[in-house]
Amino acid sequence: MIISIRRSLTACCIFLCSPLISWKSKRQNKVSHLSSEAEDRVLAFTRSELQ
Repeated sequence: MIISIRRSLTACCIFLCSPLISWKSKRQNKVSHLSSEAEDRVLAFTRSELQ
């Protein structure tokens, strides 16, 4: 049985100079039909992590 999950994985890695200081990933709640939509979600996700 093959199960298809059509949601993307959103991930961000935050570096300060060279060391990694934070990382997080999660499945998106919605299916993005356009790549620009998915990019906007990633930017919002990363912005919230930085705050």
